[in-house]
Amino acid sequence: MIGSNKQKKFLIQQGVVPRLISILQNEDKPLYLRINTLIIIGSLAKGTEANVQDLDKFSCTEILLNLALSPASDPKMIELCLSVLKTCMQHPNKIRNSFFQYSEDILTL
Repeated sequence: MIGSNKQKKFLIQQGVVPRLISILQNEDKPLYLRINTLIIIGSLAKGTEANVQDLDKFSCTEILLNLALSPASDPKMIELCLSVLKTCMQHPNKIRNSFFQYSEDILTL
């Protein structure tokens, strides 16, 4: 969705991540908007390790897991949450270690 790593870094630096998370967590927002928000977060996660660390600073892992585990979540939302989490897991151990604090939730999936 978002081209270069430089563009992704720029968006993160401009404070877009908290806004995206706000939209994502707002169940009153239309489903298509929340799905597109997840696609953007996924695009940011496909950037550099620093991008994933920045996402982690905003508790993206916890938020995505909660959405994936919520019985009220749309199947497409669950699929996208898991896809973004998988992308984040492909980065070095430092990121993975923060992810495993949610191991009980992961076993539920």
